Amino acid sequence: MVILYHGENMLDFQTQTELLHDFTETERTVLNEHLSSMSREELADVVQFIKDDIKNTGKRNIPKTLQRYFAGRILQ
Repeated sequence: MVILYHGENMLDFQTQTELLHDFTETERTVLNEHLSSMSREELADVVQFIKDDIKNTGKRNIPKTLQRYFAGRILQ
């Protein structure tokens, strides 16, 4: 299992399991690369955005979904 880092600290196993249980190992790796500096609340928000996007589009393209998420945040 990929350990998701949160800033300088690893997220505890329970938090990681709660947030990322629907993602594959590869998807977790991508998330780890992009989200390491986010707070737990921001991470929960982006994970929910990704899950909603998968549900709405039927596609699992985590890098493109992250691009849309960050583009939306920049516009806010």
